[in-house]
Amino acid sequence: MKIAFVHPDLGVGGAERLVVDSCLAMLKAGHEVRVFTSHFDPAHCFPETSQLNISVFGDWIPRSIGNKGHIVFASLRSLYLAIVILLHRYELDVLFVDQISISIPLLRFNGKILFYCHFPDKLLSRRDSLAKRIYRLPFDWLEDTTMRMADMVVVNSAFTLATLERYAPLHTPPEILYPGLRLDKFDQPKTKTIAPDRDIILSINRFERKKDIGLAIQSYALIHKDFPKSLLVLAGGYDTRVQENVEYLQELRTFCKELGLESVVYNNQDLSQVSVVFMLSVSDEEKLQLLLGSKMLVYTPVNEHFGIVPLEAMYCKTPVIATSTGGPVETVINEDTGFLCPAQPKSFSHKMRLLLEDEPLRQRMGESARVHVQSHFSSELFDTQLDNYMRLALQSDNTDAVLVHYVFIATLLLLLAVIPIFF
Repeated sequence: MKIAFVHPDLGVGGAERLVVDSCLAMLKAGHEVRVFTSHFDPAHCFPETSQLNISVFGDWIPRSIGNKGHIVFASLRSLYLAIVILLHRYELDVLFVDQISISIPLLRFNGKILFYCHFPDKLLSRRDSLAKRIYRLPFDWLEDTTMRMADMVVVNSAFTLATLERYAPLHTPPEILYPGLRLDKFDQPKTKTIAPDRDIILSINRFERKKDIGLAIQSYALIHKDFPKSLLVLAGGYDTRVQENVEYLQELRTFCKELGLESVVYNNQDLSQVSVVFMLSVSDEEKLQLLLGSKMLVYTPVNEHFGIVPLEAMYCKTPVIATSTGGPVETVINEDTGFLCPAQPKSFSHKMRLLLEDEPLRQRMGESARVHVQSHFSSELFDTQLDNYMRLALQSDNTDAVLVHYVFIATLLLLLAVIPIFF
């Protein structure tokens, strides 16, 4: 098959990890693969992208103006990308589309559509005012309508499936496709850590407010004096182009200071007098060594749609402490591969204390965690399921998707014909 992956920004987040792994899986299966994106920076991406045929269109369109209108410009970038694909008349069998569904009406003219829903976008945006709610209405409607035009929809977890069925029900129920872990990448020895004489408590997340990294800091503040060898390492994706990343990092550093925690942004300096270390945009190798060298992973997002980092930690025999919400409920086995607890500092700090004090418990959980990931979240299982869904999408005769598509296009053409009458 000729397969295209259409993704808005090929950076280093969890969605990008899934897209890159999906591309590699389809190449391995013998398919012809192309990637279309609005932004790609070879200096800020996963190294495996060097194996992919990547085309970039529309990066000249701004992401926002004055940090406003993100959804407007994200939609414009997506539509421009789809128009270029359409005009080039690429011969494609299936297009794998994720994150933004608004381009599906145009992309359908190039081939069948498999839409991977990480989470409904309309539930990710804040509605702080009546004006914002009104502003979001057309985009919410477009998301619901265009998603129904996909020949097949798959989601990343049962949590996302339940949410989608509640807020944006589809005629054909979506399938669940859990992201898989390429285990061979993690089968490497521990060679170094940033602080070999410290007990590292690790958090890995993009520097975004919804990740609630402050919970890790506040929880650690409750116990750090009892464990002078401990060190909280906050690592993750950081992009200076993203204003929220820049602002949130400063907010977190200020929060550390308010709690009496000495923090630094890591730059190979001495860490003997430091309590909290921020590591920005760590490489895959740096992340692996952190996972292998940490006593635990603290995963703080509430209602995370899936969360690949807990799987990576568990395969590295690092127990996970996560909130008892969202995707981690499906991946972390409470009191076996880690702990699931309320998103409260006292709950998290209690579990931190347990794992720092009880070495046999930590080792037992680590061994159990590795077996759990091997059995349920390997890339082999993901690759097989994805290939099957691609073939199902190609063979799909989803009449509902076709009908919605033609009605949508006909309505759009009618509006374009009628509007000039009034001007």
